Amino acid sequence: MPVPTTPAKLAVNRRLLHDHAYDVIAARILNGTFPPGTDLDDATLTELTGVSRSPVRQALTKLTEVGLVDMEPNRWTRVTQPSPALFLAGVQIMSTLWALGAETALPNLTDDDVADFDQRLDHVLELGRENDPDQAAELIVAVHHVMDFFLTHSGNPLLKPTVDRVQAKVSHTARAGAGQFDLPALGALLEQVRAGVHDRDRDQIDVAMAAFRDLAGELLERITP
Repeated sequence: MPVPTTPAKLAVNRRLLHDHAYDVIAARILNGTFPPGTDLDDATLTELTGVSRSPVRQALTKLTEVGLVDMEPNRWTRVTQPSPALFLAGVQIMSTLWALGAETALPNLTDDDVADFDQRLDHVLELGRENDPDQAAELIVAVHHVMDFFLTHSGNPLLKPTVDRVQAKVSHTARAGAGQFDLPALGALLEQVRAGVHDRDRDQIDVAMAAFRDLAGELLERITP
């Protein structure tokens, strides 16, 4: 496994240490620093995260639960292979919950909220125009950041934690197929989402979420051997 050149400087500010370790390791899996099949050893991860072995092992257990890490006790711990079989199922769950969040969020959005949404969306579109393979992980994160807007404004505290558990697995597989993204189609459906936000129109959001599921299905067909 690649050894980080600079040890992490820990500034947790009341966050649980294993949550910090989880975020650090997950980010490196999702951005490709630790590709599928990479062995994850405790010594390297404690150096990387700046925490002790115990919270690292807790983080690895959580990463196993969300499908980013495989563990065989006393034998190996490694980054899991992407799972196209679960990819579409995950997208279906996420898009349904995004739409559910929009149902309660849209009527209560302020002008500042809409401006925040536009800023998130413009960042995605900018990354899409650049079409840089090295930015695939950032693009995936940015798309989720757009959709998570509905979860954070929904007033439902259970939506975002539920999506977050599915999102990691979906992102892991999506990154493996990043070279097959239909960026024009993605941009078009996101503009439809924008129109729904500006018009406070749930129906437009629902249509866009259906298009998102279709787009994911097309990507799955291209990346499945």
